[in-house]
Amino acid sequence: MADDSGNLAELIDDSLEHLAERVGDPGPLLYEDLFERAPEVVELFILDTDGSVRGEMLYRAFETLRDLAAERGFAADALALEVRNHLGYGVPIERFTLFFDLIAEACQRASADDWSPAHARAWQALRVKALAIIDEAVGVYGG
Repeated sequence: MADDSGNLAELIDDSLEHLAERVGDPGPLLYEDLFERAPEVVELFILDTDGSVRGEMLYRAFETLRDLAAERGFAADALALEVRNHLGYGVPIERFTLFFDLIAEACQRASADDWSPAHARAWQALRVKALAIIDEAVGVYGG
């Protein structure tokens, strides 16, 4: 497990690994949480009868968060594109950002006693970075 001296990417990866190891496929849990907290988005998934859209969305969210944490460079463009796409679907930006918060919350629950203040700080730092990119994209695309 990464500790307080670990960098942002290590801490984010560590908590995502706990999620995968302890929950297995986190998709059903995350979408249950999403639909509970934002029931109005359920209708956006009405054609996703096999869960493939949800799976792709979750995969992209994980990859974007990991890329943003590691500062590899694709996350800013990916987030901006998804902001544009989600605004086009009529998704309020608060609902778009909620998904990232739900991932962090699920990681915290799955990590249990392995969750540290460093993990909490890493997820908060990642959230700040993501919101800055999202806010800039909203300024470009409206919302």
